[in-house]
Amino acid sequence: MQDYTTFSVLFFTRKLNKNSNDLSIYARITVNGKCSEMSLKRKTSVNEWDNSKGRLKGTTSRIKKLNSYLDQVYSQLFDNHKKLLDKDNLITAVKIKASYLGLDEDHKTIKDIVKIPLLNPAKAIIKKCKEQRLEEAKEVFPVISNQKTQTST
Repeated sequence: MQDYTTFSVLFFTRKLNKNSNDLSIYARITVNGKCSEMSLKRKTSVNEWDNSKGRLKGTTSRIKKLNSYLDQVYSQLFDNHKKLLDKDNLITAVKIKASYLGLDEDHKTIKDIVKIPLLNPAKAIIKKCKEQRLEEAKEVFPVISNQKTQTST
């Protein structure tokens, strides 16, 4: 069995339409020759993309921000790879992608943590508000409290 893994991240583009000059930016994660791809939800033009570097070429603020974003994605993918190395014995490109996207078992939503349906807290708050208003109304108008006790008996 192999004691080491190969790991790489490559940024590449795909044309959005055949007639368009716009490109969509993707990341390809490769571990031991098996890859997984994901869209970064960012776009650029054909003239701005440098295939050899996997980055945008130019010095405008937009290009600097996009290149900075690509650097962040790159480092986050490497961090996720390192965390998986410390935790797991089997590392795959799909696991790294899931960890980056927050789809692995380590990431929990508020709903998972609280373990109650999302509508129940809202209903409980509304019910409590109605009860408080009714109590306030009883204090102001004692007739209401007498009517409630007569109708409930």
